[in-house]
Amino acid sequence: MLKKTPYRNSIIFRLTMINIVVVMVILSAITVAFINEAKRRVNSQTEAFLKHQYQATALALQGNSLTSQAMRVLSSIATNEHILRATLIGGQDKRIIADNQHQYQRASIDDAFKPNTASFITQAINQSNSHAKKIDGEHFFYIAKMMLIDPEIKRQRPYFMFIKYDLSTEQQTVFYELSGYLIIVLCGFFIIFFVTYLTQKRYFFSPLTQLSNDISKRLQLKDRTDEFGVFIQAYNHGLNTQHAQEQELAESRRYIDTITHEIPILLAYFNNTRCLEFINKRFLSWIAKSTEDVTDLTIDQLLHHHVRTDLEPFYLRALSGSQCFFDCEFIDKDLEFKYVKCTFIPDQDSDNTVKGFFICIEDITEIQQSNDRITNYLHELENTNTELEEARFAAESSEKAKSEFLACMSHEIRTPMNGILGLLGIVQRQATLSPEHFDNISLALKSADSLMNIINSILDFSKIESGKLELEHTPFHLKKELNSILALLSPQANEKQLSFEQTIDPSCDCFVKGDPTRLRQVIINLLSNAVKFTHKGSVVFQAQLNQEVEPAYLHCRITDSGIGMTQHQLSKLFQPFSQADSSTTRQYGGTGLGLSIVKRLCELMGGGITAISEPEQGSCFEFQIALPLSEEQPQHTQEEQTYRQNHSEHKILLVEDNKVNQIVATKMLSELSLEVDIAQNGLEALDILKQCDVHHPYTLILMDCQMPELDGYQTTELIRAGDVGAYYSAIPIIAMTANAMKGDKEACLACGMNDYISKPLQLDDIYQVLSLWLSKLTKK
Repeated sequence: MLKKTPYRNSIIFRLTMINIVVVMVILSAITVAFINEAKRRVNSQTEAFLKHQYQATALALQGNSLTSQAMRVLSSIATNEHILRATLIGGQDKRIIADNQHQYQRASIDDAFKPNTASFITQAINQSNSHAKKIDGEHFFYIAKMMLIDPEIKRQRPYFMFIKYDLSTEQQTVFYELSGYLIIVLCGFFIIFFVTYLTQKRYFFSPLTQLSNDISKRLQLKDRTDEFGVFIQAYNHGLNTQHAQEQELAESRRYIDTITHEIPILLAYFNNTRCLEFINKRFLSWIAKSTEDVTDLTIDQLLHHHVRTDLEPFYLRALSGSQCFFDCEFIDKDLEFKYVKCTFIPDQDSDNTVKGFFICIEDITEIQQSNDRITNYLHELENTNTELEEARFAAESSEKAKSEFLACMSHEIRTPMNGILGLLGIVQRQATLSPEHFDNISLALKSADSLMNIINSILDFSKIESGKLELEHTPFHLKKELNSILALLSPQANEKQLSFEQTIDPSCDCFVKGDPTRLRQVIINLLSNAVKFTHKGSVVFQAQLNQEVEPAYLHCRITDSGIGMTQHQLSKLFQPFSQADSSTTRQYGGTGLGLSIVKRLCELMGGGITAISEPEQGSCFEFQIALPLSEEQPQHTQEEQTYRQNHSEHKILLVEDNKVNQIVATKMLSELSLEVDIAQNGLEALDILKQCDVHHPYTLILMDCQMPELDGYQTTELIRAGDVGAYYSAIPIIAMTANAMKGDKEACLACGMNDYISKPLQLDDIYQVLSLWLSKLTKK
């Protein structure tokens, strides 16, 4: 909102103040003049009166100047209430001859009068003035010289008559008269001033103020003075605006001139009589003429005959108000072949009257050549894209073949290993084995486990390299997990009589979210290496969880006093298929994949690993991984606590095509006293389920995934769809697969299976999974 000008800053207030000051000055001047005139009139009247008294006294004493006569005359004069002092003074001895105050007779002047009055009288007598006067406030002093006959010497001698007159009454009378006059004059002035003010306000100030407010509102003036100040600001603003517009116009003109003359286009303007009014430099260069040569030429005179013939239909259309353009080819003055684009633009005013037309000629030779090159490039690009598409298809086929090969290898290797490990485990658990046979079976199991570890390392490395390794994000108790891992390695350290020191910081006593299986794999690999390469001394494990950052980070350090490594060996330590040297491989075994997998796993879990070592001084490995804190805790339900519980009342359908796996799984399930039926493939499983006794149905299905005729995925989908009856549509189905690639577990769950067991089958894994799902059924 526009702020109004304060009244004290307005021109009305200022002019009013000026008028008041002028009136006051005039009144003051008139007052001073009247006062001076009144004083002059009072003094003049008083002086005339005193002269008259002097003349009367001189006449009365002319014939008799005795002292007694003088006293009578002066006393007579003093009867006037305004005459305060009447004195006759001798001119020679300067003593009082007669005085209306008798006590000063024959006294000197200094004794009879006050110093100022005595000085005035003495000065007048000394100068022998005929008369003198002096005004002192309300008193008028008058002294005059007269020649009288001295009664003693009978000769004339000078005498001086002094009169002190009181002016207060005359001054008061004049003041009253002056005050009345001034009041009349002042009222008249104020009436005139007020009438003038109202007239000026209505016919001058109000329009002026309104105009000032309008200007201030329009210009958005913040610092306002008076109306004239606003007009001055408006005037200055107008000048500045005009100057800025002139500069902008000049700058725009310069831009336009620069653009029109420097753009790579031939530009010209012709009026409606076809006369040239503007042509840019490039057009002049094209026709090889100067500005003077083309002044006042028409388009017919400017262009060559053959060019004019081609262009005439188009500029005639432009003169009729239609815009038109076309492309053409011609040979220029340098005998070069050119492609040009001609455009004719009519110049029309608001009434659509054509005032002229523009002609624009653009050299598109390079564009045309570029289009030709682009066309060729497009053909080449299409050919390249075809080749790339074929290469992409080949790469995808290769990757798919690699994935299928790995899946096939995983299945084909794990399937026989399942039979080997399963049967060896079954045999080892028989109580009738002799000690020698038990040791042989244990040795075979260790060898099979070593072979399985190598297979798992190769498959893990392949999954990491192909980006198909997935990490779990499940909650687990970190300290309990670390203790369970260390418990697995303690027997190995004790067997070599090594000191196995374990330090787990209290910060690890919490629940975190991550992949406990991969964490176990990293720590077991590092601790196994530490125990393997240490012959005496100690292996130290330290763990601490940094909870001050988000996510929290687990820092672990494994230190040993083993054989150590050189810097050269350290430089290739984490490379795949690499160990310290060939002798290490021969002496200690291994594929050289373990530390490479550890490094990749640490990186996948948001961390990293470092190592320092000195030959014969031992090694120190440090790794850190991200383990966010978890408020969610794993559910330790009653179902999990029924591990190895007898479920003889349950009936299991085993769907497995491999005979060895059938034997292994059947014997493991028999240890749970479970009744087991076998189906060779999916079709046979569907038939068995359809023909099953409804009074003694199956309660759980163990389903192999890869089978002839109908695989486990398709079989599960048919069961869930109710193909074998509504009862079995919700039966727990546990997948058994030797595949270990990314997406295998998800594929099993996606088709409707409830859980997943990886081959080779482990007895503990089977017990745990079956106890979980069978306990749920029992609870229901």
